Amino acid sequence: MSRALGRVPGVSTPRRSGPLLAAMALDDRWAHLRDGAFVVKTRPTEVRPVAHDRDREQRLWEATLELLERASASRQ
Repeated sequence: MSRALGRVPGVSTPRRSGPLLAAMALDDRWAHLRDGAFVVKTRPTEVRPVAHDRDREQRLWEATLELLERASASRQ
């Protein structure tokens, strides 16, 4: 699956994105970022307000749980 994703424009493979993710966690360059920050490769990027909508986030989480429960029940 990761090979296929690596061919999609703009999507990095784990080998390429792993060091970037580690740098974000450990490098002082990113220390100023806070919850909700969005970074594309090496640039902080503005996102649409919908990306910060906590109510929408909660509805998505609940829908995901429901779908996972249904999928689990159908396998039993």
